[in-house]
Amino acid sequence: MTSLSKFFIAAPLALLCACAATPQTVTVARVIDGDTFVAGDGQHYRLWGVDAPERGQPWSAKATAALEEITAGQPVTVEPVGESYQRTVARVAVGGGDVSAELARRGLARWKPEFAPNSAGYAEAEAEARAAGRGIWSRQ
Repeated sequence: MTSLSKFFIAAPLALLCACAATPQTVTVARVIDGDTFVAGDGQHYRLWGVDAPERGQPWSAKATAALEEITAGQPVTVEPVGESYQRTVARVAVGGGDVSAELARRGLARWKPEFAPNSAGYAEAEAEARAAGRGIWSRQ
């Protein structure tokens, strides 16, 4: 294989990989639960690094409402990091603030170190919520 033909095979693959992690701005069309939403283009996104209560579990409705409130009418920046159950797992920010960290700070999502091991900010946010007895860490 010539160098030129290797270039025409490798270059598109490199571009595809580079584009996959490029942050983009989306609008939220619908929040499914406290850690999943659907963008205006129909793409499903799962928040990276945290896990919110599932439907039917205590605090699920409040976690869902919090994600709706945080993202309502705001441009949302998503930075894809992987895929899970046909959803794009992404770091998500609104107004420069990390949505996963905010949900953890409110006590409405748990930090998942096995999925986000280098996220000390998430650990601190969760510890703050635990210490204050907020959300899932309350005695309610």
